[in-house]
Amino acid sequence: GKTSASAVAGETGEDDPEREVDIQFKPALAELPPEIVVKTGEEGEELAFVSRAKLFRFDGPNKAWKERGVGELKILIDPATKRARVIMRRDGTRKICANHALYAGMQLQPMEGSDKAWTYGAVDFADAAEQEEVGATEDLLAVRFKDPEVAASFLAAFESATLAARGAGATSTGAVSAGSVGAISLGAAPDAGPSGGAVRPASEPVVAMAPTAGGEG
Repeated sequence: GKTSASAVAGETGEDDPEREVDIQFKPALAELPPEIVVKTGEEGEELAFVSRAKLFRFDGPNKAWKERGVGELKILIDPATKRARVIMRRDGTRKICANHALYAGMQLQPMEGSDKAWTYGAVDFADAAEQEEVGATEDLLAVRFKDPEVAASFLAAFESATLAARGAGATSTGAVSAGSVGAISLGAAPDAGPSGGAVRPASEPVVAMAPTAGGEG
């Protein structure tokens, strides 16, 4: 008689759902790529403060605050020299919008009408990171935090850093002061969710390939 296709399939096991199938998967890469190291220019410094904030710079000719950016603001301290600096990078792009040293004698002034914002004068090198010919600029800055508690923490870290700078011999020689523009408020700005020595360069994040285990390079 004739042998049906279903009978043949049953004999060979092709339609048996419980039949064991040996499937092997090979890795896409024979070995992992070398580790990627991201250099920020902050290596070797100690973190004294970090928080998201909104930064403003005072535009003297127009008598108005101009937003510099929203992002992560840090106070970093060099453990060897005890010198401190403020560095801030914008969210997303990670571009530097503040990079200045903290010196003995620098003071924070409360922003009028706000318990979570401070103003202070500094010689800032942020623009120098993008345009070397710009160099440092003497600025009046305002920084605004999400709540009074974070603002108070920034005040404590700022004062501690300037006190340590006094012991390290880092002093300002005439940065613009917050009092030089009188009582100016940030108005309806949305909430955020000093010459006397060189500031350590703060580069944009640089990606480098770490040497493999086989040797240096």
